[in-house]
Amino acid sequence: MKEFKNIVLLILMAVVFSGCTTQTTSSNPIDRAEEECIAKASSTYEMNRCSVIAQKKWEQEIQNSLDTLKKNLTEDDYAVIEKSQQAWNEYKIAEYELIDKIISYKQGTMYSNVREGLRTDILKQRALKLKEYINIYND
Repeated sequence: MKEFKNIVLLILMAVVFSGCTTQTTSSNPIDRAEEECIAKASSTYEMNRCSVIAQKKWEQEIQNSLDTLKKNLTEDDYAVIEKSQQAWNEYKIAEYELIDKIISYKQGTMYSNVREGLRTDILKQRALKLKEYINIYND
């Protein structure tokens, strides 16, 4: 069991650190704003607040993309998007539970930053995927 936990932790840290590398070179305005906010933060609480702000922005991007798709697709076609979004919301909830469970084994305030970073990444991935669908539709 301990070996399993170590493997999960290594995977988790690899994801977080690979995300950190990507974020430092990101041209995305949400990523840049989060980076700048974190750079100015003087505590883990403030760093978490930066990530929560980024999460809200990514959620708004998701909603904007859904609104765009709704305007452009037929009602039947948009019903497929709604079904996909509902399944994604269930996935997001399950992932948040998994993240909370994994982080609960760790001590130290830095792990709250890891948790928020992982949550931000889940939202970012969905927002970017929906934008990709819009781009494909518009081509």
